[in-house]
Amino acid sequence: MNGQKLAVGTVVGGITCFVAGFLIYGLALNSFMTANMMPGLMKDPPDWAHLIIGNLAGGALLTVVIGYWAKAGGVAAGFKIGAQLGLLMMLSFDFMLFATSNAMTSFHAMLVDVAAGTILNGAAGAAVGAVLGRRS
Repeated sequence: MNGQKLAVGTVVGGITCFVAGFLIYGLALNSFMTANMMPGLMKDPPDWAHLIIGNLAGGALLTVVIGYWAKAGGVAAGFKIGAQLGLLMMLSFDFMLFATSNAMTSFHAMLVDVAAGTILNGAAGAAVGAVLGRRS
């Protein structure tokens, strides 16, 4: 994988993370997550610069894993790798967060967050796989 593909995958993956995150967390799950989180936890409005940097870092992670480590490409392979990576990252993060903080007030909400993060990373992985192209 060359630098141009890394840059394009990072930007496309980051944009997909941003848009999917807004659709999943900002619209579909907003009321549910708010009801199941510690009051006052979320910033309103969010810190946009850091949110953009975080999404680009997620896009870069998916691009490196899909294109460099797995040497894969294509929508289906990208979705599969992104969803698997997302599932493991979300399980790790959410279980540790649930064990050590009061950020989420219910185990059920934690599981919903894991599912949402898995879908989000699968979608971003599919977008990254699409721009990296199909590999044999």
